[in-house]
Amino acid sequence: MPRHTHPYGDFEAIAIHTLPYVNAMWHRQHQSKEMEVMVKWSAVALIALGIIHLLVLGADIPAELPNWSSLNLWTWDHWAPLRAQPLDLALSGGVFWQSIGSLAVPLLILGALIYWLDQQDLPIPVFVGSGLVIWTAILAAIMPPSGLPVVLVVSIVLTLGLQARAKKRSISPLK
Repeated sequence: MPRHTHPYGDFEAIAIHTLPYVNAMWHRQHQSKEMEVMVKWSAVALIALGIIHLLVLGADIPAELPNWSSLNLWTWDHWAPLRAQPLDLALSGGVFWQSIGSLAVPLLILGALIYWLDQQDLPIPVFVGSGLVIWTAILAAIMPPSGLPVVLVVSIVLTLGLQARAKKRSISPLK
């Protein structure tokens, strides 16, 4: 039976040869959209982890506020080794460093910045995520019974999303 040919070419042959490429492109596009959502939710998780850290470990702040308002932390004794400091001074300093002096506030700010950049569709460097991965991996290895493994997982997810976004931006002819 003779095959019908079209003046613009053999559509069946074109379809057979291009279908795998179209399928791969469609899959990559939808997969990258799923990966990009990872950036937004990683940012939300960083914000939440910063807030949770402040709420949980900041429970001792009210008891220390009288010491802090009397400038208890403004002493050269803080430069002494921790074991050489008076107990009340070491505890007051510990409450400071585990709460508002900790990295919870910068983590919250970083999460908010990533979220804002994501909402503005501005590029976020992959090193932001990979730097968090390296930092939290080291900290989690030193102190596993903490929230650091959770931050590590969030950092890995953030990095994967940022890598997908960077790959899409460098491949996409539209951007």
